Amino acid sequence: MYKEIAEGYTELHREEQVTKLRIIWEHVRLIGNEKILDVGCGPCWSREFFPNVVGVDPVMYNEHVIQASAESIPFPAQSFDIILCVTAIHHFELDKAVAEIKRVATTDALFVITVLKKAQSFHRIIDGLKLEFYTIFEVDGIQDSILFLVSKKHQTNHRLVSTKL
Repeated sequence: MYKEIAEGYTELHREEQVTKLRIIWEHVRLIGNEKILDVGCGPCWSREFFPNVVGVDPVMYNEHVIQASAESIPFPAQSFDIILCVTAIHHFELDKAVAEIKRVATTDALFVITVLKKAQSFHRIIDGLKLEFYTIFEVDGIQDSILFLVSKKHQTNHRLVSTKL
């Protein structure tokens, strides 16, 4: 299934995805050499905005992408300071994927997850994320809701530029 989606992905979705990544970039402040994981990254366009990005996707688009699923991320626990997931979470088994991204995240990691509004599972995904994480703020985009999240134990995050939109 993912291979069929990947074939026309760049042509169909680049502009839309880059717009979302620009919004994310405007609100995230890097304070050092944070390691960033982009889950379900497609061609890994997040590398245009952030350094130190590793992408995982079921399809190996290029040399910046490791072929893996969100439900089985091939990195040790507490490997990443920032986890991105842009318009991909509706393709995942939510509980398994959330457990994996939490596993590979550092204790004070920032999670930025966008959820496609027209996905049938939109409300279930939003509700599930809000049960698992503390929402610092949310951007209501045209196609997606963009959630800036942290662990419930760390309800502030020094990696955000502003929560005022």
